[in-house]
Amino acid sequence: MSFIAYIIFAVLVGIWAGRRGRNGIIWTLAALLVSPVLAAIVLAVMKDLSIEQELERSRRENGMLKERVAVSEADMHSRMDHIENRMDHLEGNEPGKIRQEKKREIEGSPSPRFCKHCGNKVPDDSLFCPKCGSRL
Repeated sequence: MSFIAYIIFAVLVGIWAGRRGRNGIIWTLAALLVSPVLAAIVLAVMKDLSIEQELERSRRENGMLKERVAVSEADMHSRMDHIENRMDHLEGNEPGKIRQEKKREIEGSPSPRFCKHCGNKVPDDSLFCPKCGSRL
């Protein structure tokens, strides 16, 4: 009967280790080899990794969302340019002349460029994106 209790306590240490961000199988085996009580004490003293793992997962998700927003913004700019060209075409204006006029108006304040892959703002004279390294 005490052998079954020993195994149950070792499994409980493994479950507790899994909740603390550790490998539960390894901790169960360690508890079986050493002692469930000693393994539980060592586990209690060790740092809880589950909080750090959750923070890292949140940081990754946040970064992915920022990338999606940046790409969506760059896509929105290209779609707006396409819509402007279509409107110019429908109105009978020549897009080339209108673009030249706009460039003259805006001259002195360059419009920002965005990477097509990651949506990062890039300098006008750069050939590659400083964030993702893709060719512009």
